[in-house]
Amino acid sequence: MRNFLYLAVLTVLFSCRSLAPNRILVTREEFPVLADSLNSTGPYVLSPFDKLDLNIYSNDGFKLVDITNPNYSVSKEKVEYVLNEKGDVKLPVIGYVNLLGLTVEQSERLLETKYERYFNQPYVNLKVLNRTAIVFMGDGQAQLIQLQHENTTLFEVLAAAGGITELAKAYRIKIIRGDVKHPVVYHADVSSIEGIRDGNIKIMSNDIIHVEAIPNYGGRIYERLFPIIGLATTTLLILNLLK
Repeated sequence: MRNFLYLAVLTVLFSCRSLAPNRILVTREEFPVLADSLNSTGPYVLSPFDKLDLNIYSNDGFKLVDITNPNYSVSKEKVEYVLNEKGDVKLPVIGYVNLLGLTVEQSERLLETKYERYFNQPYVNLKVLNRTAIVFMGDGQAQLIQLQHENTTLFEVLAAAGGITELAKAYRIKIIRGDVKHPVVYHADVSSIEGIRDGNIKIMSNDIIHVEAIPNYGGRIYERLFPIIGLATTTLLILNLLK
């Protein structure tokens, strides 16, 4: 009976979940791991609550190439414009415009036609500020990475996150995409030169990238055993002193 109790205690103390309680995004059987380049996706389309940086120039953007030209630029201060839940955004001079479902390029063309009434040959430059991906390195590190352009790759995102850490598995990278209720999980392996194809996967806004970590079972077992051994040693010392 005593041996059974010892075994039960050890099982609780040193089970995989107990030794690695910070593990997240473990792939279950109902989430298939699909091998795909992910590069078949189209350009980013604007969605509710996107944050925009808007710059408007007259004369088809002539001021951008000739800084001595005195032509007036509408955007002198950096202001963030946020789409509401319906995709409407309030912009200077023209008021509310609906940009829901449009790409950045389509939005720029639409706004140029809107501003033609007020400015001579308007040139619109639009940037989405909240296009980000989340990177979990698996060993307790996490970062929110800004996607710099439409074709940001997995390599670029991993580099922006500081690279693969010492305890991370370069051959066990998951890219989670889509509806949070029914996500699609893709597997990438960049541990060898053959992994260049996986490393050039195009990362989209709101992607979750999880790099699995090597479980540090030895260190964690030591952390669990150290206070027990210390307590046992102290107890034996007290008993010896009492004798």
